[in-house]
Amino acid sequence: MSEPATLEFISNGISGDEVIFPPGDILSDEPPLESDLHRDQIDLLICILKL
Repeated sequence: MSEPATLEFISNGISGDEVIFPPGDILSDEPPLESDLHRDQIDLLICILKL
């Protein structure tokens, strides 16, 4: 029978409680998450699900 897989964590000097955030200045040409059309679609979906 084979050995169970183990996870190895590489220590890079950061404590386990510290959160690393990505840079906020990344350029993106994506549309905003919630447009008027998106909000209308969500409202319609909620109304249909309530029927």
